[in-house]
Order: sequence, then structure tokens, then C-alpha cells
Amino acid sequence: MRASFEELQKRLPGIWQALSDDPSLPRTVVAIPSLSIDIAGMGLPEGMIYYEERIFYLFNLLRSPNSHLVLVTSHLVPEYLISYYLHLLPSVPFSHARSRLHLFAASDMTARPLSDKLLERPALVERIRRRIRHPENSYISAYTISRRERELAVQLQIPILGANPEHRELCTKSNSRKLFRRIGVDLPEGMEDLRDESDICEAILELHRQDPALNRVVIKQNETISGMGNAIFPLDALQAAESEGELSRQEALALIRDGLPHLARLGTRELKWDDFMARFQRRGGVVEGFIEGSPCSVQLRIDPLGGVALVSTHDELMGGFDNQTYIGCRFPARQEYRQGLHRCGRAIGEELARAGVLGRIDADFVAILGEGGWKLEAIDINLRKGNTTHPIRTLQFLTGGQYDPDTGVFETQSGERRYYVSSDKLASESFRGLLPEDLIDIATYTGIHYTTSNHTGTVFHMLGGLSELGRLGVTCIEQSYDEAERLYERTREVISQEVNTHDWMI
Repeated sequence: MRASFEELQKRLPGIWQALSDDPSLPRTVVAIPSLSIDIAGMGLPEGMIYYEERIFYLFNLLRSPNSHLVLVTSHLVPEYLISYYLHLLPSVPFSHARSRLHLFAASDMTARPLSDKLLERPALVERIRRRIRHPENSYISAYTISRRERELAVQLQIPILGANPEHRELCTKSNSRKLFRRIGVDLPEGMEDLRDESDICEAILELHRQDPALNRVVIKQNETISGMGNAIFPLDALQAAESEGELSRQEALALIRDGLPHLARLGTRELKWDDFMARFQRRGGVVEGFIEGSPCSVQLRIDPLGGVALVSTHDELMGGFDNQTYIGCRFPARQEYRQGLHRCGRAIGEELARAGVLGRIDADFVAILGEGGWKLEAIDINLRKGNTTHPIRTLQFLTGGQYDPDTGVFETQSGERRYYVSSDKLASESFRGLLPEDLIDIATYTGIHYTTSNHTGTVFHMLGGLSELGRLGVTCIEQSYDEAERLYERTREVISQEVNTHDWMI
């Protein structure tokens, strides 16, 4: 008889303890990098399917000679990409690691969650189940955990190392704001639990009346990714109208309502206000005063035993309309507010742990420099593997080192500190048509590629969409902030220059 999801999840504390006591225990990890959210009305960029490749950092599990990794993707990953990443894995022969990596693909490139595709293919799920060895120590690793992943766990009869789907509601934009207040973490002025356009208009007017100098507000759907699902609404039209004479409440609300479809700046030009609002009405959301400052984040992990561990801090690099779209990150966050991020992150993690949450958590902040120094204001909580999960796990994969929560820096096994700049969106029209093999040849020819001898250089990810989209991911690792910044800029310049030559061709 099949165990229920709740029964499967009860195994996790024992699995975690056993693997902590003896990391060499045989196990199989099933990687399902599914973006299982309601994506309609968010304005996500093309090529989101290639974000599945960010989970390749789990190749690090193959360091243990008794570990097997089952990697499931929408499309079959080319063997040359597998070879590229496995050859970066230190201390393990390629042939040994490759024999323990098992690839499965749904052969479906549609823009739907991978987990939906798997549930439509019961024979594929059965093949995956039969590949699981030592199920008593095995589990699923997923990007997001929804009812879809819960059903897959039951079909595969192994637990998910992550939050129960019911816990996702704890970290919506609305409930994140409530949590911040509950634990005493500063947050922007705003209103939550909004359901429709009327609520949005009321919230905007209330924020304007509280602070007439406020220039713009952010309208956020309750569940967003990389800033997609946010809209910026400027208040200058409202301010100008009031400067000419006092408006009644109804007049002010009408002015806001009439302006929303035309003045609200969405994540992409293709997204329309009606589509944005349709999703807002499905999911709800918040309105907040727009804060000028430096975006940053803290990442933590709650293990199945309830332990809270700090994993990283980052300064986040933003772009797009009004700098609302995640472009990349710099590690670690600035020293001036790094420990503040640690304190807030630990408080958030402990509060969620008390609610029974487990898994990776990313909390976003804005750092504001004032007369008294830096101040942090909390923005949201993401109960999933986030944008900053991939680069820090990649650094661990490459070096075998660890993040030190006392100092907030990363040290290799030899005790050397490492820093990086990482981006998922290094893009140019000139990159279209460039094959991943070409890129690796260019990086090797120009000397920018990562080397294991000194643990510095550029390593690439999301190469599957390079030729089609002209976009790739990079993590530029160096021995200081400044060197990592320079390597990032040099990487961009080198690819842009060499794409027009063939000197690098072997």
C-alpha cells in the first residue's frame, strides 16, 4: 500500500540525521526543477524552460561515491553540457560520476510546470521510480513545492526535502508583511490582503494621504518571481491634481482608477494591465510605498530537525522597468549591513521553523543609508530555491568550501576567501547563434574560464538557450569584490568581441 504524503514526510528527520551522521550512506536524490506557480499574468521572459538547468549544482551530490542523482527536465540535456559540468566536479573521475547520474526528459518544451508534464506521463514516472535505489535514504529536491510535487512524491514513494505545500501561504507578500511585524522587522509602509482594483485604489490613496511627498508605489501580486508580478504606479498626476485644488475622496479614487491601466509600469511591455489584474484577483496582493535603496537578501535553510542555518547574503543587481527585475547578484552583501541581514534572517527562519516549515528560504530587503547609518527594510520572503541559490551552491560545488555565518564570507577548503558576481541574464543579440561549445572554446582561449588550481574564473550556466535566445548565465569567482566585478565585465566584453572572430576555434 502506498504511503500518504504526510507519512512520507515523517521520514525526513530520520533521513537527515542518518545522512548527517554518515554522508557516505547510499541514496538517490530525484531533482525536479519545476516552476510550479500560476504564471499567467506575470509577464515572464521567454526561455523560462532553460531555468531548469540551474539545478545542475546538485551534481555536487555525486562527490559521494554511493550517491545517485536522477535529473528530470522538460527537454533532454545534451551530453556535452553534462560533460562540461561533471568535468568541473573535483576529486571524482568523470566516468564514475557519470555512471551515477541518470537523465530523464518529458520531451515537452511548452511553457508549463515540469511537474504537470510528468503527471501526464505515468510511464515516465514509473521509470524514474524504478531508478531509485535505497529509498529509505532518498528524497526529492524541487524548486517549488505545490500539490503537483506532492502527488509526484506519493507516486515515487519518497519524501520531498522542502516545505509542505500548505506552508506556501505563510510566505505570500501579504503574509510576509504580517510576519515581519510579528517579529519586529522593519518594513515599508503599505497595505496587504488586497483582492481587486478597488482595494488597490483605496490603498494607494491611503499611502498618499499618509505621505503626500511619496512619488510612487509598488503594486505586488502575492506570488511573484524575480520582480515579475510587480507594477510601479507614479503619483505625480495625483499630486498635480491636488496642487490645483483639494480633491474629494471619490474624485481622488476615480483619478487613480482611471490612471492604473495607462500609468502602471509592468514588468514587460508585452504584459497588459487587464492580464495583470486578472492574476491579482486570483492571488491577491499588496501595495507598498516605493523605497529607494540597495536591494539585498539573506538565504537560510531550515532542516527537517528544525535547525536554522544561514546560507548566504547577497547584494542584488536589478534592471528592467524601474529596476524591478532581478538581473544578478554580488556575494556577499556589503559588510556594513551583512550582520543585520543575518539577524533578520535568523529571526525569520526561527519564526517559520516554529510553524513547521522546512527547506530553503530567501528573504529580500532594501538597505537605506541615512544619517545614522544603514537601515534594512524587509520586502518579501520566498519559500523556495531562489535566484541566489544557484551561485552559492555552484561555489560549494566547485570548491568544497563553506559559508561562515560568523563572518559572512565563504572560505574554500584551504581557508581562502572567495567572492563572486553572478547573473542569469548576460544577453546580447550578437550572442544568438553561438553554440555552447563555441562559448566554452572562447572562454578557454581567452583565459576567463574557471580553473581548479586557484578557484577563480568564470563558470557558465543555462547554456541550453544560448543559441536560441542569445542569453546565458555566468558566475564570476575571484579573491575580492573588485576582482569579481572586473571579471564579470571582462567576461561580457570578451564574449562580445570574440563572437565576431574565429581565432578561438580549435
